[in-house]
Amino acid sequence: MSPELIDFVGKIRPESIVDIYGVIRPAQVKSATLNHLEMEGHQLFLVSPSVPSLPIHVEDCSRFQPLMDEHRDLAHNIESRLLTLQSQMETATGDIKSQLRTELAETQLQKAALAQSGFIELSQSVKLDNRVIDLRVR
Repeated sequence: MSPELIDFVGKIRPESIVDIYGVIRPAQVKSATLNHLEMEGHQLFLVSPSVPSLPIHVEDCSRFQPLMDEHRDLAHNIESRLLTLQSQMETATGDIKSQLRTELAETQLQKAALAQSGFIELSQSVKLDNRVIDLRVR
């Protein structure tokens, strides 16, 4: 290959679209996706050159897996934290319900004891404007 051609190929941005014509043959390549084949290029055509400043680069797209792993780990951590908070909330709700049931049972026992002794439960509403006192016997 001529130095001019190597210089031309070296200036093509990775995001550009090219057509390459050549021969594929078996080889031991360590720095390529297919490590058992290589291509000997005979012709190269620049189909669509990339613009100088793309918002994303091909190299960034090729590293998507670690980022996806980070997002998956983050999603797992958030889900675990939500489950922990939900469990804590259910425990607290259960504790509050248990406490309310205990207080209700105590109140019912106190009312039953007072009723056996002849006490009457009164509930009153006072209307101060009309000076009317409304007493209800339960």
